[in-house]
Order: sequence, then structure tokens, then C-alpha cells
Amino acid sequence: DYVDLCGEPEFIERMALRYGDAARDAGVRVVHACAFDSVPADIGAIFTAMQFTPPSRCAHVNMYHTVKVAEGASGAYAHATTFEAAVHGFAGVGEAREQRKQLLDRMEARAPGSSKGAPPIGPRLRARPGPFFHPRLQKWAFLFPGPDAAVV
Repeated sequence: DYVDLCGEPEFIERMALRYGDAARDAGVRVVHACAFDSVPADIGAIFTAMQFTPPSRCAHVNMYHTVKVAEGASGAYAHATTFEAAVHGFAGVGEAREQRKQLLDRMEARAPGSSKGAPPIGPRLRARPGPFFHPRLQKWAFLFPGPDAAVV
């Protein structure tokens, strides 16, 4: 079995294309995206969806991130690998788009309809650009850029 903290969709999809069939054939369980960027988004999305009583359904979830740094902005920092992953992610957008298409085509060939998401419900939510003061949170917040809809 394989467990990975990596939540970068490009890496996850590349590994699925390269090793997915072999892992499935060998009965290997593969779990990606088990770290800070992904787990809170997964748990938050599930929790939010569970608040709706059927037939109501949760159509959209936005995850906001708040930061409190005692020393102010000068005391804030991020890990170098997080920055590196972001740079590589933005640089490889074209390759990632083609890779996702290949993966969805493979899924569709195996099980028709499986690569299609659920039909949208209602109007698409407009995310607020940030940072902004969130009145319900009573904090400055920004839309969390970490979780990719393909991962969550």
C-alpha cells in the first residue's frame, strides 16, 4: 500500500496514469493528499454536505484560511517545498491539462460516465478576492488556494 502527503493534482494524476493499472492489478491501495492542504478541505466539505437534510444537497463549498502571526507580516513564513510546488504547478499547467484529459479518457473507457462530475446545482458561487474582512469570522481571511477541486 502507498500513502503520500502530496496534494499536487499534476503529480497524483501522473502517478495514476503511470502506475494505476499495476496498483489495481496487485491490489495495492493508493492514498494521496493526506496533508494540510487536502485533509481539512476533505473533512470540511464532508461536514458541510452532511448539514443538508435530503432532498437538499450541498452544491458548493469555499474554504477560507485565516492567519494570525504574533509578530505581524514580518513573522509570517512558508516552507520552501510549498513554494516550489506552487511554482512547478503554475509552470506545468499545459502539461497537467493534457495529463488530466488522458486520465479522464482512461476512466471513461473503463466505465462510461465515470469521468463526468455531478451536474451543477444553482448558480456558481463567486469567490471573494482577498484578503478581506470576513464579518461572520470576525477575522481577515482569503480563499484558501490549496485544495484543488480534482483532489477534494
